[in-house]
Amino acid sequence: MPHILTQKDFRRVRSLLFCYLCGQSLKNGVNLNVDHCPPKGIFKAEDRQNYSLTVDVHETCNTSWHKYDEQFSILYEALHGGEKIEAKRDIGILDVPTATGVYPAVTGVPFLVLAIRIAQCAHALMYGSWLDQNTKRHVHVPLPEADPSNANEMKPVNRIIYKAAEALCTAQKTNTHNSLVAYNGKFKFVSTWVQANEGTSICMFAFDIYRLAQLGWDVPGFPKCYVAYYLTPKPFGAAKCSDLELTHTPAEVRYPILV
Repeated sequence: MPHILTQKDFRRVRSLLFCYLCGQSLKNGVNLNVDHCPPKGIFKAEDRQNYSLTVDVHETCNTSWHKYDEQFSILYEALHGGEKIEAKRDIGILDVPTATGVYPAVTGVPFLVLAIRIAQCAHALMYGSWLDQNTKRHVHVPLPEADPSNANEMKPVNRIIYKAAEALCTAQKTNTHNSLVAYNGKFKFVSTWVQANEGTSICMFAFDIYRLAQLGWDVPGFPKCYVAYYLTPKPFGAAKCSDLELTHTPAEVRYPILV
């Protein structure tokens, strides 16, 4: 079961033969450059020492992400005590009504884009195969999202997200999970695989960066980190979640990163 927990572990897997962004060979004549995933600009300089995640990608593929760099820098400032996120240009705050109260929601930060990119990179490093960004998936972000089509009410948490959180807790307690930890432990990614009744393989994962949810507001029952799943054939060596039925605390389900 793949676990990438140290720089030594990372060096063993970082030499990919393909671009994790497009899936094409890195030896197809296209210029290459080095990509940091998650973007290194989110992390303090001292946390990049142990250790940064850097992989070779096609220069043209990487360039397509540059438009998000300024938006990701907003996360850095907000995470590390800089300018308040609501004071940043192009960032909005919406009041999101729910059954338990009204909560502010951040708009204008590409949280979903960040999740897809990190999932692709982690999949490539842990399993040595490409994950198409268009793979069927669902992502829960750690801040409330507004639904403009429904009077800006908070989008409900997909019930499968709670199932994913429970599976991730079980997997970590039974050592049937994969994990990736970097940037001095400030980036944590855990995953496990289950099989649906019809035979479909599902990867369930969670990750966090400096406890991103601290940027938001505590909403009852709302998971406090990225929790997501995607459907694709299970790679060789990927960890299958234990079938044991374990009980987890509400706090664990809300934050299913136990490594």
